[in-house]
Amino acid sequence: MKMNWGTGMAITMVAFMAFIIVLAVKMSNIETNLVEKDYYEKGQNFDKINEMKSNFIKKGDVLSIFDNETSYTFVFFSEMDSGYIHFYRPSSRKLDFKMNCASKSTVKVDVSALLRGSWNVKVMVFKDGIGYLTEEAIEI
Repeated sequence: MKMNWGTGMAITMVAFMAFIIVLAVKMSNIETNLVEKDYYEKGQNFDKINEMKSNFIKKGDVLSIFDNETSYTFVFFSEMDSGYIHFYRPSSRKLDFKMNCASKSTVKVDVSALLRGSWNVKVMVFKDGIGYLTEEAIEI
């Protein structure tokens, strides 16, 4: 069967358009993981967060982190009024979790259930109305 150049050009254009449509549909279905879901509110609290980080650095003896093959242990040098430890997985928001660490001097986290790889850990605690914040990158 012979085709003229017009038919070949029409088939090529239809195939190219179908290819572009398939790519557009696939791209719209990809889940995106933002670094922070509520980045606008975080931007408004930027000064407060920096103050809490500087409080942590000034105090110096708020927290120690010990790790071994099966767990991470967070040791606070005095009992905190309130606070949390947030484990953030950069590659998937579904794996993120928070642990409450209020009125505890030691928090032990079992890492055997966590996926291997890079994790960001944010520890925010309050003692006598003063906030302390630190962020650490860990490898499991």
